[in-house]
Amino acid sequence: MLTFIEIYLASGLLLWITAHMLAPVGYSIELSRGIGAAVLICAVNTLLTFFLGPIIGMGYIPVLFIANIFVAKGVLWLSFWRSFFAVLIYWMAVMAASYLLFHSPIAKGHITAGNFLPHGMIACND
Repeated sequence: MLTFIEIYLASGLLLWITAHMLAPVGYSIELSRGIGAAVLICAVNTLLTFFLGPIIGMGYIPVLFIANIFVAKGVLWLSFWRSFFAVLIYWMAVMAASYLLFHSPIAKGHITAGNFLPHGMIACND
């Protein structure tokens, strides 16, 4: 349970930082709205994946992206293009984190410290 809370806090913080950087001058966005947007984005993604995935296959991914833009626009009160770029940066960060944590060779244990040594060098355990 704590892991899910940490994931929501981290993704909300990321979305808040992104929206804060893209917001107009003088416009402040509260951290709670960033966390709320991340939770709503996760809920919308889960529901749309559940309902649209079996119907249209992988075509649901652009629908998810557009839905996330409108969730961010509604919760963070940004314009369409600012919401677009906030969601784009958010998705890129989430995909990179997902790859590094779950799908990379390091996460799967295929790469060790010895694999990073140049060819012909011997690791020394001092």
